[in-house]
Amino acid sequence: MVLIASSHPNLSLLLISGGFFALLFIARETGALLRRRVERRHAGSQDTDTFSLSAVLALLIGFTFSLALQRYDARRELVIAEANALGTTWLRSDLLEPAPRQQLRQVLRRYVANRVAFGAAPTPMPNGGSIARPSSCRPSCGPRWWR
Repeated sequence: MVLIASSHPNLSLLLISGGFFALLFIARETGALLRRRVERRHAGSQDTDTFSLSAVLALLIGFTFSLALQRYDARRELVIAEANALGTTWLRSDLLEPAPRQQLRQVLRRYVANRVAFGAAPTPMPNGGSIARPSSCRPSCGPRWWR
């Protein structure tokens, strides 16, 4: 056994895989045999097939809607968080001197306009396209205002 194990290090994995394959084959054949017996007793009954197919379809539709709802909620929360951050930034700009305040608010207006245009676009444009990427407004907001 040591000689076989040293020459084939994955032998135990192969034995386990073969065992599972054999077990699945036996289960499949047993299920087919039981189905034939049940079909002989209830010839012409298609209700169980229709019901099971409908149940699987209902589960598929349910999971699809659940995932779509989760993505919608996550996106909505991100939009709300960004809107709150922008509002906080706008209010905190009141602490600045008048010249930097106007400059920061102009940058914030451009950023919001870009975000609205990006959100209203029918499809996302790679590399920005005709809509400027919102991050393009960020470099003009620098630490020089926060001294």
